[in-house]
Amino acid sequence: MSQPPQSGPTTRTLDLCLLGAGFSRAVHRPMPTLDDLGRAVAKRLLAHTKYVGMFSHRALSLLQAGRIPTGNVEMWLSSLAEPQPFESRSDVLRNQSLFEDISQILVEIVKEVENDFWSTAPAWAHRLLRLWHRRQATVASFNYDTIVERSMLNLDAPGTDGDIVGAMLNQIPRRAVQLQFGQSPTRTFRLLKLHGSVDWFWNPDDRSGDSLCRVTPDATEHDLRAALAGKVSFIVPPLATKAPFYSLGVVRQLWEEAAHAVSVARRIVVIGYSVPLTDLATTAMLSDLMSPDTAWVIVNPDGSAVRERLMKLGVRDDLIQVVPSLQNWVDSYEREHCGEMSRALIAGLDTFRSTHSERAPIMVRRSRGDYGTIVSRIEHEGSRVVLHAHERQPQTIIPADYPHEPDLVAMLRQLDPPGPVCVRFDGTGGNYFVLGALDPVPLRGTGAVPYWCPIEIQDQPSDVT
Repeated sequence: MSQPPQSGPTTRTLDLCLLGAGFSRAVHRPMPTLDDLGRAVAKRLLAHTKYVGMFSHRALSLLQAGRIPTGNVEMWLSSLAEPQPFESRSDVLRNQSLFEDISQILVEIVKEVENDFWSTAPAWAHRLLRLWHRRQATVASFNYDTIVERSMLNLDAPGTDGDIVGAMLNQIPRRAVQLQFGQSPTRTFRLLKLHGSVDWFWNPDDRSGDSLCRVTPDATEHDLRAALAGKVSFIVPPLATKAPFYSLGVVRQLWEEAAHAVSVARRIVVIGYSVPLTDLATTAMLSDLMSPDTAWVIVNPDGSAVRERLMKLGVRDDLIQVVPSLQNWVDSYEREHCGEMSRALIAGLDTFRSTHSERAPIMVRRSRGDYGTIVSRIEHEGSRVVLHAHERQPQTIIPADYPHEPDLVAMLRQLDPPGPVCVRFDGTGGNYFVLGALDPVPLRGTGAVPYWCPIEIQDQPSDVT
């Protein structure tokens, strides 16, 4: 049996989340599955006479009938990428050229489909990303799209200053255009993109992976022109054997980190990933490195099929839970960690306490620029602490009876065990769960407040009761 990598923390972490195409599709319905990609590729190839002339008569007939040669796009690409013993040299070169073109067509399709996803992203996606960010989770994705990265940029959560995407990726791969000045590291969740990304680029003649880099939103077209010269988008195409890509240094580093995360996880959450047994690298990693008592959660409408595959890898049936609805799982995930958030809030406020705390009104922040929401009263509801808040106009004096930081800490310490803490805004419905404490903010205005006691909340109300 393989031994887990020795780098990284030695204690077992709580969760590892594995994301497949079903996750991206749940966030943005037009996102394609592997079968969808196959059909889209076939349609584009048939639209160009350049490609039509490259197919055998049989392959062309199948594509025109809406079918994929060899059965699916993964097997077809695999047959094109590897020289076959019955092919002539010219056939091999033609197929390899076709393989490289199809790989870039896959990138184009994903880029087109993922545009404008944020305006329709469901509320649970906001809440899940904020939970990952606050808990500094480990997330491994097999998807090419940039939905997770762009979601974090759009959320604009407190604590996402600087190169938040670089922090999620742990600067692997490097930026195509480097910053002139360094930025303070941002603490967030770890995102391992094991099959590459549509915004990663490389020189396809590079056998080490040293040319691999990523494009960042702040990079100008002028700078990128030089940085990406001769490079093409980097993805690990859907192949039966991906060894040529897995031998690259950067990719191996990502897989080593994923292997360590598997070996220390107490629970692995599989979201929209079917765990196909033909994905040899993934199944070998899971089978060899997972702990025998690791719990599994399958978030998938067709969870029974995934359960059967996991059991073939050696997972005990009693350790597997199936949740058909992603929204229901996010609700459960949030509910499960509400008490932990409360404990973290107490610890955070203790850490940030200063001589100004007794006079620090409680501020609620949903985004980095949210400085105008103030807590007017605190109440108990069973095991729950409810903070009632409202928007504060710049020139309003803060009433003397509004709660301050010590009032919140005292209320939290009365709960044993601590329950969830949520915010309700005057005049609106819904509970916005508190995620933790933020650094005290010195802001002056009417009433000469020397410091605020800010706390971070979800930017979307929760369905959890």
